Amino acid sequence: MSTLSTDAKTYPASGAILAGRGVKVGLNADGWAVAIQASSAADPLIGIAEEDAADGDLVSVIRGGAAKSVAGAQLSVGVTRQLTVDANGALVSAIAGDVVVASFDNDKSAGLDDVIDVYVNITKAA
Repeated sequence: MSTLSTDAKTYPASGAILAGRGVKVGLNADGWAVAIQASSAADPLIGIAEEDAADGDLVSVIRGGAAKSVAGAQLSVGVTRQLTVDANGALVSAIAGDVVVASFDNDKSAGLDDVIDVYVNITKAA
């Protein structure tokens, strides 16, 4: 997926990661940071994967700025703003207490599995 990234960092992937999915940070056996496809709104999210990666591959993670992602549910312009991840790493509406990975920046509403425009900015939902 192409992006208009403003802040990206490359990490080794721990497990398969799909492009446009939320990514969390983990540690390998030697204590080095690795990227893992996120699966919970409580994960320590670090950004959005820029491309697909297999276990052990390097993956570019957008940590701030414009990116392309994947909707995990219906997202509505004017209603949906803060996004977190679902069990598959796709982006869904955040609720209070969730880790927010991005804000919805699409020009139209989106449905399940649609590619969407987001602005990556890690925060906590209010």
